[in-house]
Amino acid sequence: MENIKEFMEMAKTEILSYLPDNLVKELTVEDNRVVKMNDQILYGLTMRKHDQEQAPTIYMNDIYERYMNGESLKALMAETVHEYLGVIAFPPPEITNMDLSFENIKDNLTLKIVEIKRNHEYLSEVPYIKMGNGFAAVCDITLADGDDGQLRTTVTRGLMGEMEYDMNELFSTAIERSQINDPAVMSSIRSQLLFEDEHNLLEGHNAISEEEKDHMYVLSNKECLYGAVALYYPGIQEKIAERLGENYYILPSSVNEVLVMPESQAPDIKEIASMVYEANEHLLEPKDVLSNNILYYDKDTKVLETIKSEMIRGIDSPEVFRS
Repeated sequence: MENIKEFMEMAKTEILSYLPDNLVKELTVEDNRVVKMNDQILYGLTMRKHDQEQAPTIYMNDIYERYMNGESLKALMAETVHEYLGVIAFPPPEITNMDLSFENIKDNLTLKIVEIKRNHEYLSEVPYIKMGNGFAAVCDITLADGDDGQLRTTVTRGLMGEMEYDMNELFSTAIERSQINDPAVMSSIRSQLLFEDEHNLLEGHNAISEEEKDHMYVLSNKECLYGAVALYYPGIQEKIAERLGENYYILPSSVNEVLVMPESQAPDIKEIASMVYEANEHLLEPKDVLSNNILYYDKDTKVLETIKSEMIRGIDSPEVFRS
């Protein structure tokens, strides 16, 4: 077995052999390739009934990996068919039938950020704006809230053209609504590790005392979902500096959150760079990585600078690599 495309051809044949004849007659199984964040490519099989526009897609990347690790094709396809039958028995909301006109979705817009250099193909398919520090923001529409979390869809270039969204209006509204729908939340790493309830530290006005100051803080949104974008909400960078009373580093821990480290609590810059790099390489799934680069905020100049992680290794002074 050379690649996932060959596996999918085998899978199609096997899947159809498991399904009832009456269902097979009205079903077309199509290959589907989807580009996700960080240019992660998902290969799937879309099982489309002839009389239905919407069709579930079963993604095959993990199944292919399990097959390559020795699991039986028949067992894997039986599991896949079971998943498909579950989807058609309890279908998700039909996005294709929703009213996605701007007037209808404007209050449900929100943002997420990605690193531009990691997302060349992904960003070719979605409208975006540059946020600085090598990041781009894209728009999501929250379609539903449920027990399993939010159902979101990303605004693609195709959707924007079809619904005739205005680019400037889309993003200005998304920036405004993000602060309402997904407000920024900052809490100490200590309270997170100890599962303590702590109020949002961004809500105070005075600087946190030295006795109460933690060595690190988590900045995200209320759902901790694509919350790294909160760093770019208007006034948030300045507010963090006000509360800390000093300059700080930003460690891009994932697309869902960033870590804030007061400069007075920070170890050597090489150690910080190593922490970020090791976490991205060994702890996070590729789809969740934000960046290897550290950011540094100067409270006097009110400038958020980029310190390129790959340039720090073996270099004593990172100052020249700030941009």
